[in-house]
Order: sequence, then structure tokens, then C-alpha cells
Amino acid sequence: MTSENEVEVIKVKGTYFNDYKVGDASGAMRANVSLLETSQAVTVIPETIIDEQLATTLGEVLNNDASLSPGSKQRNREVFSSRGFELSSSTGYLRDGHQHWSHYQQPIETLSRVEVIKGPSSILYGQSAPGGLINMVTKQPTASRLLEVSADTDQYGSTRFMLDAGGEITDDTGYRAVLVKQDVNFDREYQNGERRERDRFLGSLVLEHKINDSLIVNAYYDRTNDKAGLDTGAWLDEDANVISNRNTINDFSWAFTDIHVENKGVK
Repeated sequence: MTSENEVEVIKVKGTYFNDYKVGDASGAMRANVSLLETSQAVTVIPETIIDEQLATTLGEVLNNDASLSPGSKQRNREVFSSRGFELSSSTGYLRDGHQHWSHYQQPIETLSRVEVIKGPSSILYGQSAPGGLINMVTKQPTASRLLEVSADTDQYGSTRFMLDAGGEITDDTGYRAVLVKQDVNFDREYQNGERRERDRFLGSLVLEHKINDSLIVNAYYDRTNDKAGLDTGAWLDEDANVISNRNTINDFSWAFTDIHVENKGVK
């Protein structure tokens, strides 16, 4: 029995989650600057959204921004338009703020976030489309130990297995490694009944060494092996009518693209 002077105290413990919101961008001003202080329209898509979306291509990530529209996906490449202007595969994409050739489907498993920089950016990056740029920010070594193993599938039997590991090798050296094995079964089939398939392997390693308080050396290497059946889209007859139905691929089943890409550098 409590007295009239005693006050009942109820303690409530909760957690706060706001990983969908990003407060800064590194590509628009070539430095980590608050979005409120950035004199340009920028959309940042963080890793949380990429993971929860189970995105497997850059196009699936960029669907989160209404200013971008997808174009052709022929020959295992993705093409995008920003505000009506097509992004060039040689000048429309950045990797950690540096020009990046995008002649193949980008390995989004290596990305910590994607920044969509809208409007002219030639004053900072030279020649670029008037519609904007896409800056892909890669995963970096972590101070604490990291080990994530994931697997996902879809209704067509496609599978993707991924290993993401990071941590410290020594007190002054850290690493981040990503391994991906993906097998994709598409919904479209060739005329002989064979289903289009894609076989992809990705290996990525980033090493970072702290020489002193003012100097850090970062080295990275990644390799992509990507083999997929050819699908050039719908074919038209002489009267501009689509040949066959939407689920049929008119290319030969033995035609395919076999892409091997290596990226390496030191900064």
C-alpha cells in the first residue's frame, strides 16, 4: 500500500531508427557537405534502402528517384536519363567523386549509397549531361569487425549469395571485402523454349593504411565476371508491328555477352 505522497514512476525504454534519412552528400560539392548547405538538388539513397529493397541492379536502386528514367538494357548494360537528358556511360557516372566508365551493369553490392546530383555539374566535373550525374559511393574499411552473409531468391529460381566482411588487420590497417555469386533466370524465353540466364561473380577488396594523423592511403581492387544471354528487345516487321509476344526473345539462344571488368586504384 502506497502513501498519498508517493508518486508512481513508469520507465519506458525505446530505440530510435532514422537510417532512411541522410544529412550530407559527398559528390555535389566534392566534400562531405550538409544537404542544407548544398546549392544543388541532390537525392541520397542509403545502403539501408538498397538492402531492404533487395536490389540487384543500379536501375532498381535509381527507381527511388523520380527524376531518373530507365532506358535500354541491351547487351547487359543499363542506360538512364536524368531530367530528359541521357547520361553518357563515360561522363555521367562517378565513383567516389571520380569519373567512372559505366559500360556494364554496376556491382551495387560494393556501394554504401548512391547520390543523384541534379542539374549541370560541369563546373566541378568537366563535361557532363545537363540533367545531372550519378555518384556511387563505395563501402570502406570498418574500425570494428564486420561479417555479413546473405542469400536471396525470386519466383523464377534466381539466386544471389553475398559475403561482406570488414575490420582491422593491424592497428593502422583496415580492410573491406565483398564476394558475390549470382545466377539469374529471366522471365523471357528464346524461340526454342530455353530461358535466358545470367551468371555473375564479383570480388572486391579495399585496404586502408594510416601512415600518420594527416595521411591515409586507400587502395582498392574489384573484378566482375558477367555472362548473360543476349536480349536486344522487341523486333519489328516492315509495317512496324512487334514480332512475337512480349515473353519471346527473337535473338539466337547461343548469342551472349561475356564481360570481364577490373577496377583498381590508389588514393
